[in-house]
Amino acid sequence: MFAPNRNIVAEDAEIIMTRLDRLGAEFTVRDIMQKNWKNLPRKNETTKVKVINALEFLEKLHVVRRVVGSLRKWEQNPKLN
Repeated sequence: MFAPNRNIVAEDAEIIMTRLDRLGAEFTVRDIMQKNWKNLPRKNETTKVKVINALEFLEKLHVVRRVVGSLRKWEQNPKLN
């Protein structure tokens, strides 16, 4: 059962945010999926969408941003490192 006030995108974003130190300065959705982190298993289209949604959520919080000129690469906000 789902909790009524549960925000799955925020939960996925928290998983990624707490593990950003395990990624390089620049990374892709594929890099995250290959880590096979709990609740974000790899090689699954649903997981890919979850990771993208979580990264877009983190982008709104200025934690990560898309690399300029790239549609696939993301980077950690250098002001937060």
